[in-house]
Amino acid sequence: MNQGQHETFSHQIVAEDTQFQFLRHSFAIGEMVDKPKGLEFVRECEVQYVQGFLFGEPNANILSFGKMDKNVEKLFGKKPTRRAFG
Repeated sequence: MNQGQHETFSHQIVAEDTQFQFLRHSFAIGEMVDKPKGLEFVRECEVQYVQGFLFGEPNANILSFGKMDKNVEKLFGKKPTRRAFG
């Protein structure tokens, strides 16, 4: 399996799992999102929640979290380039 086939297969698995969670009235969480491309991937799969280093490193002190970086914040306003289903 080449890199392109692997990415397509991974995309299909995540998209189908997200759709399954939606049908069960449940939610999917995209974890380990550390790059803008990862955020775009989970948004294309219509994952409802995300977490990862893109948004900040773990810290026991919840007060240490400030406003989100402006460049990261802009990513949320972008529409996904494609939809995995629906």
